[in-house]
Amino acid sequence: MLLTLAVTPVLAAPAPRLAITLSTTKGPVDIPEADAEPLGAKIRAFVDSCSLNSIDRPSVFEGRDPDRSWAEARARPCLLARFAKPFAVNARQTREPMLVSEVLMPLRLDGPYWFTRRGEIVVQHTKCRPRAGAAVLCSPAIRAHLDAEEQRGCDVLMR
Repeated sequence: MLLTLAVTPVLAAPAPRLAITLSTTKGPVDIPEADAEPLGAKIRAFVDSCSLNSIDRPSVFEGRDPDRSWAEARARPCLLARFAKPFAVNARQTREPMLVSEVLMPLRLDGPYWFTRRGEIVVQHTKCRPRAGAAVLCSPAIRAHLDAEEQRGCDVLMR
């Protein structure tokens, strides 16, 4: 008698489309996927709001090494958003698309620099709209993890 067993494959949970990790003064915080996903459009809008970047206007960022600046910003309190599918930055005047898979935002609304990356290419951004940044950092899922000074910045911008 031949005995056969049906094997049910174990399926891994799908990877989140957007993973957000905060580095705070109290330690790292992974934002739950249910809270992270709604922030995706706000993070993209924030990046689109930046009027200067190191690809289109390298002279503005002269003397600033993008890789070192990324590492320095990553070592401080920040938000790191990782998108499963890269997106194009829309608010640009050039023909060549700037594709982004990671966004690094210091937890300070006054910047002055923010970062995007795809693979090994780091792009620095500045002159970003504060309200677009506040829509991300002052959202309930993120704001709950901000320190008192960062929360005061939210209070000022959200009036």
